[in-house]
Amino acid sequence: MKMGVSAKVADYETAFIFGAGASVHLLPSQKQLIPGLWQATTPPYAAGLPLHLLLPARRYLVQTFPGLPMGGEIAFEDVVGPLEISESEEYWFHYAYKDEKSKYLITNQAVLDALDTWLAMALNPSHVPRRPGDPGFLDHFSPAPAAKVLYAQLLHLLDSLGLAERCVFVSLNYDTLLDKSILATGKYDTDYQVEAFVDRPPTGTLLPVLKLHGSMNWRSCDSCHVLLDLGYEYIGPKSHCKTCGERRARPMLIRPTLLKDFRHRVWQDVWRAAGRALAGATKWVIIGYSLPLADVWMLRLLAQSVRSGRPGRQRQISVVDFAPDVLDRFHLLFPSAGKGAGTFEEYLAACQAAGRVV
Repeated sequence: MKMGVSAKVADYETAFIFGAGASVHLLPSQKQLIPGLWQATTPPYAAGLPLHLLLPARRYLVQTFPGLPMGGEIAFEDVVGPLEISESEEYWFHYAYKDEKSKYLITNQAVLDALDTWLAMALNPSHVPRRPGDPGFLDHFSPAPAAKVLYAQLLHLLDSLGLAERCVFVSLNYDTLLDKSILATGKYDTDYQVEAFVDRPPTGTLLPVLKLHGSMNWRSCDSCHVLLDLGYEYIGPKSHCKTCGERRARPMLIRPTLLKDFRHRVWQDVWRAAGRALAGATKWVIIGYSLPLADVWMLRLLAQSVRSGRPGRQRQISVVDFAPDVLDRFHLLFPSAGKGAGTFEEYLAACQAAGRVV
């Protein structure tokens, strides 16, 4: 039975909150995305890249951040932030140039599309199998103590303890490592708790996966506006929409900037569901999320949820992160929060040794 956004807060016992650090075991970090784009598109170009889609982002980087190749460091969110402000305010003069061949004006939106294309490629690398039947898929995603995907190890642990259906997974990541691990169990399926999606027939017991910033397999179409959960499939900007036939499909994402627009019904569904789930859970395990204080929406969600729920409820909060200053930031919100193992992998080893979720 689908839980949906009306799920009761008492339905979940443990809430796992995943930041980008939970996926970097196999995927690049945000700090690696922009240097990777710069390096991959410097002539001679790497084979197989869709250069006509990536060149606007490359041109923007060269013109706006000329110090980058000389040792400067810039993260993905530092690039998309000014672009999103310019796009929303229609400041065409902030960045635009004419393509040398077509003579078309390249706008801020074209650069954002190019960055999203690079994001889709970086988060769906060739060394990670993409769907069942690919060589190595079972080794990566099937639940096992030594699975290459750490989410698959976590699912094996939860299933062996009989706890999987009493957990909720809250993710700030676009990638689908967790999603594929759930689907690969053959026993469970993902419940994104988005009422606006056209239903995909479930393949097993639904586990709540609340992706607060969207996902590369959430398809939105700017033409027909049909929203789909694509399961194993990724999507990039200006993709072919199989519903209406237009090339106006794109992934549904909230980019990592201060300028976040949550007015769409999808974000309202997901964030409300996350608030209810966190308020009801007796244990929070936060993995690979550094709580940047500029992430004001997440700050508000955590601060409000920890005070909600049944009166007198005791809540255990554990922070799993290798950076020593991360726990200090969490202590601003949760003074009693405990420090878990340094990495996701070490945390799983500690749980397996204890025979429980620590």
